[in-house]
Amino acid sequence: MTTAATAIAVAANVRAEPETLEESPALETTGDPRKDWRAFWTFYLLAVLLGIALLPYAASSTFMEGVAAIENTGIRSDTSMVTGLRTLVADGESIKGVVLLVLGPATPLIAALIVVPIFFSRSGLRELAGRLRFWRGVPVSRGLVTWGLLIAFYTVMNLTVAGVRMAFLPESYSAGYHWDFDRSIVRFAMLLLAALFLDGGGLLEETGWRGFAMPLLQRHLSPMRTALFLGLLWGLWHVPIKFATLPALWEAPGYFVSYYAIYLCGAVGLTIIIHTFVNLSGGSLLIAIAAHGLGNDSIGLRGVWGDWASGAGRYQIDSLLVGLGTMTGVIVVFAVVAVVVTRGRLGLGADRE
Repeated sequence: MTTAATAIAVAANVRAEPETLEESPALETTGDPRKDWRAFWTFYLLAVLLGIALLPYAASSTFMEGVAAIENTGIRSDTSMVTGLRTLVADGESIKGVVLLVLGPATPLIAALIVVPIFFSRSGLRELAGRLRFWRGVPVSRGLVTWGLLIAFYTVMNLTVAGVRMAFLPESYSAGYHWDFDRSIVRFAMLLLAALFLDGGGLLEETGWRGFAMPLLQRHLSPMRTALFLGLLWGLWHVPIKFATLPALWEAPGYFVSYYAIYLCGAVGLTIIIHTFVNLSGGSLLIAIAAHGLGNDSIGLRGVWGDWASGAGRYQIDSLLVGLGTMTGVIVVFAVVAVVVTRGRLGLGADRE
């Protein structure tokens, strides 16, 4: 058994205090499964519709001017809020692009803040806010082990992606990929903290996905079914807000389908991993935010893609496999490790049927 797998097993076997995730109010579910499902689907459809509503602006010249301003700053693009702030300081015109890059990921947060009071009253919002802890209802030892494991697990996973790419990358792509991780200890610590707590995707999305939807669904589905179901829907939600991929829908439909077939596998894999750590922490929304941020890898442990080398043009399936495919393959393998080690419980108490 690998070190990461052993650590997961240890964290999963540390006995929780009486207030475990499965015993928590879980947004004070209505007691009526049909009403709970209506709450979930209202949340999900609202998040999707809010994303679709942004498409006219995404197609506007104003947004394109903002994207050009972002590119002209020369700052490497990633999902860190710190990077977004640096971009705005470097060129005020970039706000025209940054605003949409913030609003897109914020749609699950907005949807949750609208839906929770409607279906669960104000107490639902208090329950949601109460999940912003490092751990909930578990011993300090388990909480600390879970956070340490989270960082180690994602570090190994991201470095494995880099290792796979360096070992198997075709020569024609080598000029477009760089892994030159030269960071001081202080700089690395700062990047790590930003990835953990200041990632745009984590901060703006996870209140909806893991703060609201996950605990609600785990009241009615097993942990694995919840992860598979929510992971698939999470991946599909990205379609309208991943503005750069939409032209492929009519310009190269085969590429578009291939892209999202791979992307959905990665979304499900990451969901399994995130849910494992959330469950091990007793339902912490904060650890979901951190896991999401580490998964987006603003630190750069997976390496950085620059200009594609010859033979790696737009809409080519081989470039898709080399870029997205290598990352997704590793994520899926690590997700399988989490499933096997937790025996499919994904960190949730084995006493729950």
